[in-house]
Amino acid sequence: MLTIEGPPSHSPYRLNQLLIELQNIDASITSIGARYIHFISNDQDLTDKDYDVLNPLLSYGPDWDLGPSKGDKIIVIPRIGTTSPWSSKATDIAHGCGLSSINRIERGLIYTLVDLTDDESLRTRCFAVLYDRMTQQAITQFDQLDSMFDIDRPQSFTTVSILTEGIAIFQFIFLFQLCPFLALLLFSVLVSLNLFVRFFPPLNA
Repeated sequence: MLTIEGPPSHSPYRLNQLLIELQNIDASITSIGARYIHFISNDQDLTDKDYDVLNPLLSYGPDWDLGPSKGDKIIVIPRIGTTSPWSSKATDIAHGCGLSSINRIERGLIYTLVDLTDDESLRTRCFAVLYDRMTQQAITQFDQLDSMFDIDRPQSFTTVSILTEGIAIFQFIFLFQLCPFLALLLFSVLVSLNLFVRFFPPLNA
């Protein structure tokens, strides 16, 4: 995996607003920097010609101040196992430009916090301000990026015979609709006696 630093991610106004929010948590923070960072999954080493094509693609946006570069680093990336919309579009563009050795390009953010406290509870609260837990995750070490491009593979589907394996399941569902308490009682008894799999075999068995 290759990493290429990108342009500033925040305007001076947004950086200042973020600094104020962080200082409300940790008053010791004196400054903040923020920029994009790109991660490239590739099959083989890129040539100089490849870089001549790739670097301009990853140079974009206004020429804002990056802020400080020395301090505690927090890297914000899309949740591992997911692919961001930006990644899909950027990868398509790279392939369209002839960069066939690139499997995927992903983008993250790298924040620099100056004079961040050592108090773990305050640090955790500060990190929470910097990312959306629903779609992103925050890391503090580059070696934590090893699984950056791991993608959950969908499991293969199986067919179920309605007249054999499926009928017991439907009977249980029907019983649950008639009397949920009785169905749950039956379930607990079958599990305790290790008989549940016998009556309701796994779909991929």
